[in-house]
Order: sequence, then structure tokens, then C-alpha cells
Amino acid sequence: MARSGRASIPELEPQQLEAVGLLLSGRTITETAAALGVARETVSRWRHTDAAFEALYNEGLRSTWEAGRVRLEEARGKAIARLVELVDSEEPAVALKAAMALVRLDIPEPKGSVNPEHIRLGSIMGHW
Repeated sequence: MARSGRASIPELEPQQLEAVGLLLSGRTITETAAALGVARETVSRWRHTDAAFEALYNEGLRSTWEAGRVRLEEARGKAIARLVELVDSEEPAVALKAAMALVRLDIPEPKGSVNPEHIRLGSIMGHW
């Protein structure tokens, strides 16, 4: 069964699946090899030359990155709300620092078309 966003890949061996998990948990290639009882070169070969292994590893990295990004966005919202409160502080230095922090904030402009036809066309083109 294909995972979202990629073509179907051959199944990995249980040992390879465990290796992906260990690497994603922060273990080095050497530590992963030792934990699995295989040569370091074996894990290195899986990591750098086995497309199925690399795809699953990359998927794990993306998943971890996305979870972190979501948490950061949530925290950013709370931080902005707190800065807005502090702008009204009775203490001028606190109010000034909060105002300066708010002024420096970079709020990225949302991307993506608001035209349904462009979105449909992009969806169709993306499947080619």
C-alpha cells in the first residue's frame, strides 16, 4: 500500500524498519548498527543507497518536522497574545520591549490561490 505523496515501495525487512526507528529517535548509524547486531556499513548502505529505506526515513523526518512546526505555531500564537498584553504594561520599559518585539515579527503571507480553477488545474497538473 502506497503512503501519501509517494509511489508504492517494496516492503522493508523488520530489521530495516527497526533501524529507521532508531535513526529517527536520534541514534547514530554506529549506535543503530550495534543495537541491531549488524555492521555499521550495513546500516550506512541502507541509509544511503536503499531507496525504500531512505523514503521511509525521509517520511519520518517530515512527520517529525511537521509536528514540531505545528507546536511552534501554537506557541507563537500564545507568545504574540502575551506581547500584545504587555504593550499595555504600566512599566514603560516592558511596554517598549513588547512593542519592539511585535514590530520585528515577520508574519508570512499565506500562499495558495483563491481561484478554484487554478487550484483544480494545479491538482490535475500535479498528478502528471
